[in-house]
Formats: sequence, structure tokens, C-alpha cells
Amino acid sequence: TLVSLETYPAPGAAPVVVKAAAVLTFDEYGNIAIGGRDATANVPEAANTLLNFSGRVAIDANKQLLALQDMQGNADPAAVFNDARALSRVRKYEFVGDVMTMSTLDAKGQATAKATWRRTQ
Repeated sequence: TLVSLETYPAPGAAPVVVKAAAVLTFDEYGNIAIGGRDATANVPEAANTLLNFSGRVAIDANKQLLALQDMQGNADPAAVFNDARALSRVRKYEFVGDVMTMSTLDAKGQATAKATWRRTQ
């Protein structure tokens, strides 16, 4: 379950909190699906499609990086935001207990967005 979501409009800028609700599912075969909705007032409907996609992940456990592959959804994030939050970007992940933090990285390795998820049974 999504705990928090924030984006970074520019390197070093203060984060922008996105009010959203979402669920992430993942299985032992590397399949991933995210289903959710942005609750921010006046958000473009196309932005909600960014919280609804599925595909596979390739994981580099040593570097704690994951890459989304074969993603399917209703919109290309680059077309909606025109920035580095695209699905093709590598994500840095970290687990602390039942909480996973996943940061989307730009080409320079800087975070452009961060999602925090809590495992539910």
C-alpha cells in the first residue's frame, strides 16, 4: 500500500507531495503491477494513468536497483510530465522492515520522485 509519494521538480528543490492512493503487487517471477489514483485537486486525468501499469522488473540486488520492463499502461509518463519520471528510468530501492522506499533516478542518478510502500498481508 502506498504510504507517500513525492516528486522533485528540480535537483535540490523541495519535494512536492502528491496525494495518492495505490497498491503495488509483486510476485516471485518479477511481475509487478501498480493500481492507484492521484487525489490532488485538478490533476489531469492522464496523470492517473501513471499510477496504473503492469510489467516485469529486473533487479540488481547488489546495487539495490530495479528496472521496469515490458510495461503496459494507458499513458507514457514522459508524454504527461515531459521529464525524467518516465517508466524507463532506473529505480533505487531500500527495505526497512515492511517498508520499501523506491526512488526514480534521472540520468545523473538524482532522485526525481520517491514512493514509500508498506507491505500488507
